[in-house]
Amino acid sequence: MSEKYRYSIERKEDTSESVEGPREIPIIDIVRHGPTTYKELADPHFVFNPSAEAFALTSEYLDLTAEGIDIIRETGRQLATRIDREHEAVLIVSSPNYRAQSTALVLDEELRKAGIHLVLPPNQIRLAHQLRQISFRDSDTRARWIAEDKKYRAEDDKHRRFPPEKAHADIADRLGMDLSEIFTESHEEISTRLMRLLRHASNAARYMNKDPDKGPVTDKKLRIVLVTHEEAPSLLMKEALGTEENIKRGQILEIMPSAAFEKGTKTPFTLELVPQGEDSEAGTSVAELRISADTET
Repeated sequence: MSEKYRYSIERKEDTSESVEGPREIPIIDIVRHGPTTYKELADPHFVFNPSAEAFALTSEYLDLTAEGIDIIRETGRQLATRIDREHEAVLIVSSPNYRAQSTALVLDEELRKAGIHLVLPPNQIRLAHQLRQISFRDSDTRARWIAEDKKYRAEDDKHRRFPPEKAHADIADRLGMDLSEIFTESHEEISTRLMRLLRHASNAARYMNKDPDKGPVTDKKLRIVLVTHEEAPSLLMKEALGTEENIKRGQILEIMPSAAFEKGTKTPFTLELVPQGEDSEAGTSVAELRISADTET
């Protein structure tokens, strides 16, 4: 017998007042990785090794373009203005994919420059498999997808702004394939694994302070920065904010739970999509996350 959780979002009608939890409940910031040429996927000779002696935060060593590094440095500076330096500590957690890890390392450096306290030593980033990129069924399909995706997004700027579930369906149609033939999981399943991580993240400070083996102990309010890919927060944004566009590269989506997300509860939280430039979608909403358990045999 195995127990699985169902996660559902209900947007509240009255969003005039934000909610924020007590000190032991972390603030969670989701950041999409910066612009990249996808070396990890396209260049078999690329080596990502932050421990190498010559390693530097440049496009030669990172899976980000030079523009991408600049965008993420600006994201780091923007994020720093939202952090209470005296009362908050930051833990950065990244997708294992190189473009996300590269983004996390740049954020780490920018936050330290701004005098932010990070709970891990410099250049040490926690990895979370739940934040990973969408997975392809095989390498041949992935190669076809990358080529078609590049053409699709270059044709019209609005294609870059479509949420991934819309853009991916369009690209699959062009390839004459169903999404299930291309990817190993649906967008709903990707959203569920993010929700699962949010549940754990909302309890992180309690776990860390109770058992030092689970992480560094801090007496400050914890802020967890999750670096991931466009698919992960898309349905959360749509359900809680009513967004119609994709989260931009380097854009911040901030979650303030009123309490820890627990099974069998409906927990209010404030969700804010932070503006990035003049043409980005943005907004704030109050919603409830409900977690229920299904028992399967």
